[in-house]
Amino acid sequence: MEYPDYCLRGIRNKDFLVPGEKAAASNLFFLGNGKLRSSGWREGSINWQDDENAIDFTMNIQSENGGDFAFKAGVAVLARERLDYVVRLGQAMGRFAYERQQLPENPYHGNLLLKDDTSKHIAIQIAGVLALGCEVIERP
Repeated sequence: MEYPDYCLRGIRNKDFLVPGEKAAASNLFFLGNGKLRSSGWREGSINWQDDENAIDFTMNIQSENGGDFAFKAGVAVLARERLDYVVRLGQAMGRFAYERQQLPENPYHGNLLLKDDTSKHIAIQIAGVLALGCEVIERP
């Protein structure tokens, strides 16, 4: 399957940003969250940047309770090249992957995937490598 050059991860609040920096914190990825599949993979929702509308679409997603933006702090942009780098890393090999999983209400949707039996230390390292590769677009 062909993937775009970039994916987007919504930033729910400032707790997922490095204080005093325009940078994503590692807790933006997998640490303590994500839906667990019966296959043993944990999902981290993303949107693929298929076109110039993907960032605005992601920024304007409404919270599940309605009435407010889901990603109050903004969006992190991450190169697929970085994802491919992590896929090939020794300790991450076979533990990290990504996919496209379009939804009726979100044609850009996909997931970053982490094996649930990944040790906390390796998960933190993967999250850190991902966070270091992000460009943050803060909500004005």
